Amino acid sequence: EDLPVTVNGLRTGLEATIDPPRVDVVVFADDQTLAALTGGDVQPAVSAASLGPGVYDLEPDVAVPPALQWISTDPESVRVVIQPAVGLPAATPERPLP
Repeated sequence: EDLPVTVNGLRTGLEATIDPPRVDVVVFADDQTLAALTGGDVQPAVSAASLGPGVYDLEPDVAVPPALQWISTDPESVRVVIQPAVGLPAATPERPLP
């Protein structure tokens, strides 16, 4: 299924864009479990917790309920561009970003 990728752990004062913004996720489960899935049950995400401004190719992790098995994502990685948030001043050695 084609699902949006979220960015977790982005530091304050930064924003991220993701390309592509959505990935196809393949999961395995019995028919009853698959029929009961709702929109938020499968959540692809990348972690930006230790990342500063720059361009990164990251592999999404996919959170799934215990009854599901995550098989793959397509594409396997997404490009994440992290930059200072619009409207905030750029960091300087004298004044780091919050």
